[in-house]
Amino acid sequence: ETKQHYVKPTGTYFPGTDFTLRGHQLLGVIGTVAYVVLGQGPSNNEGTFLASQTWTLRAADLATGRTLWKQPLPKRRDNSTRLHILAATVVGTRLVTFQEADDKKVRLVVRDTRTGAVLWDQSHDAEDPEPLRSPIAVDQKHVYVGGAGLRALRLTDGAQAWASGQGRQYSPPTLKEGVLYAVAEDGGIEAVDAARGTSLWTEKTDQ
Repeated sequence: ETKQHYVKPTGTYFPGTDFTLRGHQLLGVIGTVAYVVLGQGPSNNEGTFLASQTWTLRAADLATGRTLWKQPLPKRRDNSTRLHILAATVVGTRLVTFQEADDKKVRLVVRDTRTGAVLWDQSHDAEDPEPLRSPIAVDQKHVYVGGAGLRALRLTDGAQAWASGQGRQYSPPTLKEGVLYAVAEDGGIEAVDAARGTSLWTEKTDQ
């Protein structure tokens, strides 16, 4: 079953968390398991990150409060304001995230929900990370990404299954009933068959 979750940006309360630190995130709750980003270390009056802070991605059992696993996240530079996770989705035993670096570069990272181990990790060509703060288009087989063309990446290993619309820029796509919908650079909506990557129709816009 696919579960979509928006990411809460800051101020998520969780037992044992140092709430003076900026950047805590609740990525989602599936059953009795919560996926969170938590930090430890000194804080400052500006509410920004410090390089001396330690940040981890964790899974916690809400019934017992026990941490099931935790994995380290990249450190932030002093005074950085960039949050770690832009968006997150759980599909079966896969935690799919768009992860942002200090320099605003974005990586698509897929982890095993049982251990937190990274299964695959690849860069995303987004020039502006903000549009990626939205539900990720994903199903049982693929993760679908926009940017320079539309692409389907295999959920198992990140290999490209198909690519469409090369040479055009696309918004992050939305998936509904086997069809991807994305806005192309000319402002028109395009519908693409999610299984094959073939264009089904393109919105006719006034030029």
